[in-house]
Amino acid sequence: MATTLAAVLLVTTACGPDTARHRADLRVGYDSRDGDLEVWPARGSLVGDAAATSSITEAVRDWRSPIDDRAHMPTSGILYSGEVDGARLALVAADVPGEAASWLLQLRADDAGYRVERATEYTDSGYLVYADVLPVHTPDGRRYFTSERVTRLLGPNGRALDETEGLTEPVDVPECAAVPVTATLRATASLPRGRAADRLLDLGTATSDPRYPLVRDEGGSGRRALTGLDTCALADEKGPFGSIPRRIGDRDAPRSVPESWPIKKLTARSLGEVSLGGG
Repeated sequence: MATTLAAVLLVTTACGPDTARHRADLRVGYDSRDGDLEVWPARGSLVGDAAATSSITEAVRDWRSPIDDRAHMPTSGILYSGEVDGARLALVAADVPGEAASWLLQLRADDAGYRVERATEYTDSGYLVYADVLPVHTPDGRRYFTSERVTRLLGPNGRALDETEGLTEPVDVPECAAVPVTATLRATASLPRGRAADRLLDLGTATSDPRYPLVRDEGGSGRRALTGLDTCALADEKGPFGSIPRRIGDRDAPRSVPESWPIKKLTARSLGEVSLGGG
């Protein structure tokens, strides 16, 4: 069983403070429940491998977000640790100190140990409390990692995807085009009747980090609006999807605005006045 992350211990000695850190491994699993259901239990063939967990922890400890914060909080956790496509794969929900947002880290192992190969930001606070499908980029195609609420997942071609311990088979997703993904959700405390069609759009495998490539599309309007459009260009730093909340150190920073927005040309005009009642 994984323990919570240890804090930095300062020990005063005759030679001054000893700043050596005594830290435990990342927890295995993520603290998210829907009534009695554990939404994100630890899965994968290596979740019980202490050496793998320790190596994953070291890689996450060394990783920094683009604003130079480390992802090392007690709420972080290993969602998946196993072997995929002949290589070791790990997925970590990493909560960054001082940020409301969290990160989905994808790690691969080589002879030197694990390393973070992809880092995707999900900007909503507590995203994993209600998210049910997470994208995973593998050499043989897109895969999806699903929560315990998901009973069936339909890929872009409308076919149900096979999954093992929450990780689906590879799916053919284009690099720069939006395609639909639909989940069926079981009945839970937060969703008493379940949901037959939880619709999502995958914005493409080449959508650049740290932007999150899955968006909700309940009514299907997003799919229609993005048909024929280059999502890589839209999600570029200067594109219309490029506005991402940022922090500088421990201070909030205004949301960035893509250079494609004509911010200097914005004007305001009055459309009329409305009289409010006493309510």
